[in-house]
Amino acid sequence: MKPLDFRRTTELSRGRGLALFLDFDGTLSPHGPDGDRSAPLPAARAALAILTRKTGVRVSVISGRTVGDLRKRIGLSGVTYAGNHGLIIDGPGAEFEHPLSSVLNHAVGIAAGLIRGRLKAHAGATVCHNGLSLSLNVGMMTPAGRRAAASIVDSLANELQGLRLRWQKGHLGWDLLPEVGWTKGDALAHLMARAPGALAVAVGDGLSDEPMFERVRKAGLAIRVGQSRTSAANWFVHSPREVAALLKAIA
Repeated sequence: MKPLDFRRTTELSRGRGLALFLDFDGTLSPHGPDGDRSAPLPAARAALAILTRKTGVRVSVISGRTVGDLRKRIGLSGVTYAGNHGLIIDGPGAEFEHPLSSVLNHAVGIAAGLIRGRLKAHAGATVCHNGLSLSLNVGMMTPAGRRAAASIVDSLANELQGLRLRWQKGHLGWDLLPEVGWTKGDALAHLMARAPGALAVAVGDGLSDEPMFERVRKAGLAIRVGQSRTSAANWFVHSPREVAALLKAIA
C-alpha cells in the first residue's frame, strides 16, 4: 500500500468516465463520538457538488447508514445513495432493494430489542437501527461500559447467527450486518454496470469497505483512509481531509 499521488488519479481518469464510490463515516466525515452529529467536510461536499454536474462522472456513497439519512446529511440530488451497506440503492437512474429486505428488517428489529434490553444498565451506548442493519456506537461510554458492551456483543453472537446476522467491529463499536451474500462490493459491481469503461475509484476506511477494494484494485483505484498492512487497497490517504483534497483535485 502506497501513499496516493493525486496527480496519478487525474491522469488515469483523463479521457475516460469516472465512477466514484465513497464511504461516509471516516471518509467524507471524520469519526466522532456521537454519530448523530456526523456531516461531510464542507470541502468534500463542495467538490461532490461540482463532480455531480460533470459529464461522465458518477458519484455513489455506499454506507451502513440508511438512504434517507445519507441524503439528509449530504443533500445532493446528483449523488447515488447506497444505504445499509448497499442493500438499498437510490439515485439518478439507479434503484435497487435486496429481495430479502422485509425478512432482514424483521430480524434486525428483533436484534435491536435484544441489544437495547441488555444495554439498559449501561449509559452512553447508542443503538442505531438502520432498518436492514444496525450500529452499536460506544464512543460515549466509559472504559468499563465499553468492556461491558463487548461482553454483551460476544454473548449475543450465537443468538444472532440464527437470524442470519453477524457482528463486525467498527471504529466506535460494532455493526450488525446481514449474512445474505451481499456486500458493498456487490453494490459497487451493480452500479458499475451503468458505467462500462469508466475508471472506478473506491474510498473507505473500514472492514466493510474491503469488498469494494477487492473489486476495483486491479482495474481501478482502491484507496483506504489510514494505512493498513492487511487491506486490499493499493493506495492510502491519511484522513477525511485528504479525501476532500482528492475530490477537489478530481473536480
